[in-house]
Amino acid sequence: MDEHTLRFNVVDTARLFLGATQGSADHKLIVDTYNAHQPLARGYKLKMTDPWCAGFVSAISIMTDMTDIIPTEVGAQELLQKFQAIGEWQEDERYFPKVGDVIFYDWDDRGYGDSKGRADHVGIVEALGTYSFTVIEGNMEVAGVSQVGRREVDYDGRFIRGFGIPDYASKAKDPDVLFVDTDELNMRAEPSTGGEILAKLPTGTQVDVGIIEGGWAYVTISGYVSTEYLSATKPKASYTTTDNLNLRDAPGGKILLTIPQGKTVSATGNTEKYAGVLWREIRYQNTAGWASGEYLS
Repeated sequence: MDEHTLRFNVVDTARLFLGATQGSADHKLIVDTYNAHQPLARGYKLKMTDPWCAGFVSAISIMTDMTDIIPTEVGAQELLQKFQAIGEWQEDERYFPKVGDVIFYDWDDRGYGDSKGRADHVGIVEALGTYSFTVIEGNMEVAGVSQVGRREVDYDGRFIRGFGIPDYASKAKDPDVLFVDTDELNMRAEPSTGGEILAKLPTGTQVDVGIIEGGWAYVTISGYVSTEYLSATKPKASYTTTDNLNLRDAPGGKILLTIPQGKTVSATGNTEKYAGVLWREIRYQNTAGWASGEYLS
């Protein structure tokens, strides 16, 4: 995954728990996830009755395999100190955070100067706005109930103690470079054929793939495309037949003519899957038709 995908994976995992109240099944999952991870910070097992803001951040880190850049702890101040120890700490409250950063609060902050007090609370930066940003937090009191909630925070606002800035770049892998291998490929807002079409990518378009799951690739131009129509090599404008090859009026259809082995054919860029085989629309001499891609190199 690239850095962008890693950051949003952490945030998307945290979002799954929004509304989870203390004592609920989701809260128990958070506590159990923290306690199952070894080594336990200071050897302490998180209890269902404990404050759990740091435990929540830690559980999300464990679930997303980020514990080397987002340390685990049950205390906000102790978690802050761990970020300092690994060189991932931003003291300046005027810092403009990024999605996936970790914010620490000091409720005793007097509102001027750089707060140096003890951290009382912690959460994960979810999204950035023009004048403020949102944070997802565990053990947040909403209508008198401790739960996973969402807080809006002003940039350089009062009560900000500082930020943990996980080094996502150190865990990122260069995205896979693939090419659109069909005449026109829909890029969608969601990994589904029902997702809104954001753009139509022509054949040969290079895409940088951040993550592939369930037959869909998230590409760094921000959308999803079917992996069925991606290729590791840029589609050629022409191919050579590797055997005598039947040119048909449709994939698996009527034979129009037979192209001898070793002949060069031009490709239109149109492809179609038929009977588990990728077929290409090609032109030989003055005749256009379809041929099995298995016999084109």
